[in-house]
Amino acid sequence: MNKTIIAAVAIIATVAGVWVAKNRPSKPPSPTATYATTSTVADEPQALSEVLIPFSLPDMAGNKHNLNEWRGQVIVLNFWATWCPPCREEIPMFIALHEDYKDKGLSIIGVAIDQRDAVEDYRDTLHISYSILIDEGGTMPIIMHQYGNFAGVLPYSVIIDRDGKIQNRKLGAYTREELEPMIKNLL
Repeated sequence: MNKTIIAAVAIIATVAGVWVAKNRPSKPPSPTATYATTSTVADEPQALSEVLIPFSLPDMAGNKHNLNEWRGQVIVLNFWATWCPPCREEIPMFIALHEDYKDKGLSIIGVAIDQRDAVEDYRDTLHISYSILIDEGGTMPIIMHQYGNFAGVLPYSVIIDRDGKIQNRKLGAYTREELEPMIKNLL
């Protein structure tokens, strides 16, 4: 019985490893994407940045945006992909929070680590109303690492206050019950 369980776990781990290897971006970072290149690189958890780390990516229309454009707002920076089930689960909640609090200073910024066509289809299907930036060039693993996501797990969210200070980070999906009080306290 134990040998069967060990063999099953080994097979699952192998399949998962092959899937991750095949689904990682294979392209080098896009020349149009920029990211922090100074001492904000967080190689160790104790070196983790406590402030907004600016980077630039295009939106769905191809217009380049820098995260600094949202300074002065409460930012929910959410790294996600269409193929990620927990990401898909939390997006309707982000849409609702955006609608409820956008006029009070909340900006939700989705950073899609995915193919543009898939993101466009998903955005149109769900009627995502908040800003979506797209990383087709493979830059985001570096940025997520700088923001504290050392495992490269999705979804990953960072809550940034109006002064650009990081207030919270989370690997995995948020629920409205845990995220909304944080947002209200920062608005």
